[in-house]
Amino acid sequence: MKVIYGNDLDNSIPKDAACALGFFDGVHIGHQKLIRCLKEYSNSHNIGSMVFTFDRHPLTVLDSARAPKLIYDNESKTRVFAELGVDILYFSHVDRDFLRMSPYDFLDKVLVGHMNVRAIVAGFNFSFGNGASGNAQFLRDFSKKSGVEVRIVEPVHLDGTVVSSSEIRASLAEGNIGIVNRMLGRPYAIHGEVIQGMQRGRKLGFPTINLSTAEGMMTPKDGVYITYVNFNGLRKIGITNVGSNPTFNGRAKTVETYILDYSGDLYGADVSLEFCKRIRDEVKFATSKELTAQMDSDLRFAEVFLDKN
Repeated sequence: MKVIYGNDLDNSIPKDAACALGFFDGVHIGHQKLIRCLKEYSNSHNIGSMVFTFDRHPLTVLDSARAPKLIYDNESKTRVFAELGVDILYFSHVDRDFLRMSPYDFLDKVLVGHMNVRAIVAGFNFSFGNGASGNAQFLRDFSKKSGVEVRIVEPVHLDGTVVSSSEIRASLAEGNIGIVNRMLGRPYAIHGEVIQGMQRGRKLGFPTINLSTAEGMMTPKDGVYITYVNFNGLRKIGITNVGSNPTFNGRAKTVETYILDYSGDLYGADVSLEFCKRIRDEVKFATSKELTAQMDSDLRFAEVFLDKN
């Protein structure tokens, strides 16, 4: 898959392309339905498949106070789109000039005139252009005038709820990892670098790794989770605490993981945590002995859960 950032395209763009439009935060099962539609069209017409998305959420430019925390960063999106078989992933630079462009100019000058797009696939609720004035009906009207094929993908429902990035964020905020993973179609994961912590876990017999988290990214509701820890080609069971470590009067939020059956220095390593289940709330224990006893209980619960699942 070819990945392009910015506003300048090179010769790797196919002469003709089918293009999916969206922000695609999480690349959830609704987005995956859209990408399947894109691939079906591109394969049947023997043209390239391209995803046109944005390098940042538009609200970070228009009204940063209202910008949502994100489920996936661009690196995570890239990995998933590659797995889905997309030929080209284009991250458009988002600034005020781009957001002031009329929906017609975006379609006619950018997609058709510059990128040779011959078919457009978008979700039922996708909006674009100045003042978000472009929508599904605008795309249908454009299709009639231009001859560009337009396919609007209807929503995917899960237990009566429309799957969306906002629903996933709400479920993460409640710690409902099971629902999040079903909506994503894969385990929710955090990727980051192992950074220096306070090393309290090591002193208690439970050495942990601390994962860096980028500003503006979602983390699940504070609490203790069963996770899979992926690093250096290994996949291990982990117990992850998201929160501020109240037993030690912590204040800053951390993502701290004890890895079962592993000992070694992982400082600076790239690690991904796949969240499987929330075990409990974060608790302030009266003594470190109470904390270690609870950790032993958490480990036993995790082993039983993963053995059954």
